[in-house]
Amino acid sequence: MNVFEFLSIYESFSRLAIAIIIAYVLLLLTRPDNNRPVLCYEILYPLMTVVLYTAGYLPFHFETRYLWIVNMLFLLMGGHLLSLLFRNEFFRSDIKKGVLTGFFVLSFIITPVKSYMYIGENCMNNEMHGLGTALNEKYEIRGNIASNREVRHVATHDSWHRTFRLSYWLKSRYFGQAREKISDDELRDELTKNRIDYYFFWGDPKDVPPFLSGYKEVTGGEVYNLRIFSLKESG
Repeated sequence: MNVFEFLSIYESFSRLAIAIIIAYVLLLLTRPDNNRPVLCYEILYPLMTVVLYTAGYLPFHFETRYLWIVNMLFLLMGGHLLSLLFRNEFFRSDIKKGVLTGFFVLSFIITPVKSYMYIGENCMNNEMHGLGTALNEKYEIRGNIASNREVRHVATHDSWHRTFRLSYWLKSRYFGQAREKISDDELRDELTKNRIDYYFFWGDPKDVPPFLSGYKEVTGGEVYNLRIFSLKESG
């Protein structure tokens, strides 16, 4: 269910993301400072922005990158909560303020550090640069590119990240990956509608959609774990 999916994405940004949402809801309901009605709007507007922005994607498949802007908003919302907490007598001590601030900042640092380490694993950027250069020289691939959806243990090494990097070196436009559990007929229609020139299939060749056999596979199977079908040429 997408609700659980976006909650999981929120927590991947920061372990405090859900806590921040709950804190804002509680602040909105209790309205602790009646002398500052503006406080209600300071709480309401960011909270509603998160809800409405996320709700727009609920009917569709989620990608983490769709919600990166929400991550930035969480950072600002969390900072506002810290400022409210620091007004409390309990947090008058500089040591307590420092510990709380450090914990807050650390919760937002973990994900970028992990992503950096994952992307660097096996030198994926260098690998895609080398492959993109080779494909460019041997096959002169240019145009609109799409790919299948391939789940990998390291998320940043999946078909989206790999094809996105290849499209840069191929000076082409990447339209993204096919949605999950798409049928052959639906995939054919999507590729035709978006005028896709090349379809990159990552993974076991046995799983290649049958209709692609009618098109030319330009590499002749020379690239490990990748088949590239030219939708401009019949097989």
